[in-house]
Amino acid sequence: FSELLELLQVNNTSELVHNISNKLNKNQDGKLTVDELIESIKQVDDIKNNILSNDIEYKHWYIHRLIDEEINDTQSISLDSSSKTNDDINEMINHGMILLSRIFKRLGPDIENKQIDSNKSTLSMQITNEFIHNNIHISNDDLQSFIELYLNKKQNSDRFISWIEFRDIFLPFVNGGMFLKDDIIRWFDIFDEKHQKIINREQILHLLRLLQIQNPEKILKQMMEISDTYTNNNDNSWTLEELIFALENIDETTKKILSNNQQILSYDLNWFTKNVF
Repeated sequence: FSELLELLQVNNTSELVHNISNKLNKNQDGKLTVDELIESIKQVDDIKNNILSNDIEYKHWYIHRLIDEEINDTQSISLDSSSKTNDDINEMINHGMILLSRIFKRLGPDIENKQIDSNKSTLSMQITNEFIHNNIHISNDDLQSFIELYLNKKQNSDRFISWIEFRDIFLPFVNGGMFLKDDIIRWFDIFDEKHQKIINREQILHLLRLLQIQNPEKILKQMMEISDTYTNNNDNSWTLEELIFALENIDETTKKILSNNQQILSYDLNWFTKNVF
C-alpha cells in the first residue's frame, strides 16, 4: 500500500499508511480489501483532487480514447514481435542470396553444369576480391586464408563447386554473419585439415571473425569459460560439440543463429538458373 501511494505521488506515505490502516482496517489483520483501499484513497487530500468524476469517465470522447490507446499498444507490440524480426531476416537472406549468386556467376561456372573447377589457378584470388569489392566486413587475410583452406579441401575431393555448395559455404559472409548450425559443421570440417575432429584457439578466433562477431577475443574468453565449466574442455582444442555448445550459450553468438533453413533451401539450382544464369 505504501508503494502504491508513492506511485500516486503522495507525501508522508509512512504516516499516512499508519493512519489509514488504523481507521479503515476493520478486521485488524494488517490488510485492506479493494473497497477499503478505494475508500482510503478517496480520503487523501493529495489524491482526491485528481480522481476523475463519473461524468468524465463515461464521456464518449474519454472512452474512445482509451480504446484507441489499447489498439495502438497492441499494434506497437506486434511491430516488435518475432514476425517482424523474421521478415527482416528473410529480406536480409534474400539480398545476400542475390549478391552471392551474382558473385558465383562472375566466377565463371560451366554453362551446362553450372559448376566451378576448384583447380582454377586464380580462383582463390577471384573469390577473395569479389567479397572485398562487395564491402564484406571481413579482413582480406581472413577471407583469403579460409577460401584457400576450402579450395584445398575441394581439390582433394570432388573438385567441382556447385551453386548449392557455394551458397552453403559462403552465405554467412554476405548476411552479416547470421548462421545455421549446419554452417558451423561445414566450417569446422574445413578448419579440421588433419581430420582429427578438433580445431584450435586461433581457428576459433578466425571463425568468429568470419561470423563478423565484435570483440572476438572477449567472446572467445566467454566461450572458454563456458566450455571449461560444462564440457571439461581444459586445453586449447575444441571439438565440434564443444564449439556449438559455446556458440549457443553466448548472447553475441546466439542472436546470430538462424532457427531454420527452409528459406535458404528455396534458393536452389532452379532458382539460380531462372533468376541469374
